[in-house]
Amino acid sequence: MTFKFHQKIHIKAIFGNVGLFLYIPAFMAFITIGISLVFQEYFAILPLLITGVVNLLIAYILHRFCFEPQKVHLWDAMISIALAWFFCAIFGAIKYYTVAKVSLALNISVDSVYLLTKPINALFESFSGFTSSGLTMLDKVSTLPKTIQWLRSFQQWVGGVGLIIFVLSLIEPKSEEYQLYFAETKSKGFRKSLLNTTRSIILIYSIFTVLGIVLFSLAKMDIWAAINHSMSAISTGGFTITDNSFVGYSNIIQIIAMFLLILGAMSFTLHYKIFIQRKFLDFFKNIQNRVFFILLIIGSILIISINLKLNHFINYVFQWISSLATCGFFSQKIANLTTATKFLMIMAMIIGGCSGSTVGGLKIRRIIFLFQSLTLRIIAFTILKEKKVLTKKRQPKKEDPSGVYLPESHKTERLYEASVLFFLWILTLFLGVFVLLLLEPEKKIIDIFFDVTSAMSNVGLSTGVTIDSLKTFSKIIFIFLMWLGRLEIIPILVLFISFFYSCPKKIPQKK
Repeated sequence: MTFKFHQKIHIKAIFGNVGLFLYIPAFMAFITIGISLVFQEYFAILPLLITGVVNLLIAYILHRFCFEPQKVHLWDAMISIALAWFFCAIFGAIKYYTVAKVSLALNISVDSVYLLTKPINALFESFSGFTSSGLTMLDKVSTLPKTIQWLRSFQQWVGGVGLIIFVLSLIEPKSEEYQLYFAETKSKGFRKSLLNTTRSIILIYSIFTVLGIVLFSLAKMDIWAAINHSMSAISTGGFTITDNSFVGYSNIIQIIAMFLLILGAMSFTLHYKIFIQRKFLDFFKNIQNRVFFILLIIGSILIISINLKLNHFINYVFQWISSLATCGFFSQKIANLTTATKFLMIMAMIIGGCSGSTVGGLKIRRIIFLFQSLTLRIIAFTILKEKKVLTKKRQPKKEDPSGVYLPESHKTERLYEASVLFFLWILTLFLGVFVLLLLEPEKKIIDIFFDVTSAMSNVGLSTGVTIDSLKTFSKIIFIFLMWLGRLEIIPILVLFISFFYSCPKKIPQKK
């Protein structure tokens, strides 16, 4: 069977789209300067200003001279999204590196910022932030300058809801922006009122963040910690400004964190319907939401049962919710958990929360589709189905593989998409585990498996594998896995395919 690939790629238009996205890290730098002024960390102002201005100029040039919306198609949108996340993370890493370099030169917070003066660590931290993963190379985050603490949380907050949502909330979307929205979110639910919806989502997202700050503050958490932890929780990111995440915090603070994680892991489509359209019963009608809460309850019971002989059950429930919501918060050291507990958390991280939320992983919607495909396959073996097949008129022979029948329907398309992504996701996961076992042979397989799953699912929980002592190539593997996981593989696959296929000037038309 031969495969003919014909796809014209509009390189200029793609870089125009990337320029549009690059405005985001530029303005993030200018906003962060305000934090530096508030906390009198004047050493950070110049590097942020210079990198922000350079970032802004590049964004303006690309957007001004390359933006060609009429030439953007879905293939180009996929490439644009992949490159946009990549270059936004690059500019984020430059900000970490330059601020850390100046801080080190002035002998300010030497111990905490030293690791960020290594370019690969700065890149790792930035990718982890923008992909809302939460994995970190830093071990003394509590002593970081407030500017860097804010920048880490801010990256997660922006990356959690999605860069494209922020872009669309600021402009009047045309067809090309919708292509970008679909390429990142894989959702067609709000095409008719995309601008209003994206702005409403940003509003809901912001209100949840403020709610988290208020609740944490009422629970007697320091206001600076409340701000950072609320941003990290609602984005299901996992970065904290403490050295041991939520270890040592009171039960009430942990309960507030779990509440915010659940809000972040629920579909913002559902939040929109409940809070904007006031369709309150959709909370119960939505099958994905029902499955999510069933998993929360069953998983909590299982993880408590596994650790029944131990105390502090709330810590285990906290870990389960953090895993399923793909957030890197932890209330006890992951390395000290039993192998069975780690494996259960791995399954939660693979599943993830709801589609249309801030979570990573495969997402519950696709898990439902996979179970539906299993049901359909079993039904295909029944006598009733067999009679329908036998009495069906013979169809002309097609070049499809023997026994494969894929009717062109929306339902089949969903099942097909879920199956393809599941295959690619699991394949990538096991390849990542295999490569890292070769690179880091002294690590335990369960710990490698755990941390690779955490990176792929953009979780941030770690058994201690992802530390500065990793080989540089191992860090690159983790960076690549976080990037792949956040964009759900396909856009990056499209990007790589585009490198190897020549694009004809004219696409052959069928006669």
